Amino acid sequence: MDPNFGVGLRRFLFEQIDAFVFSRIEERIRRQVSIYMPFIEVARVEFNTFDDQQISNALEVRVEYIITPLAENVAFEFTVNNT
Repeated sequence: MDPNFGVGLRRFLFEQIDAFVFSRIEERIRRQVSIYMPFIEVARVEFNTFDDQQISNALEVRVEYIITPLAENVAFEFTVNNT
């Protein structure tokens, strides 16, 4: 029920895909994790775009993080597609 929860990837939907946008998304991911999941440390965020015409409007995001109390490394990967 918190309207500020989440990263808000939809706000980047019509942005030009470049390093600046990637850095803004990464910053947002890190900020939201620090607020809502302080027991997690984001180790790395990676982005992948696709050259394939079928999925040219998709963005793959991979977040590697550490669950601090367990000292466990985990990766979460998802694809955002506007179709």
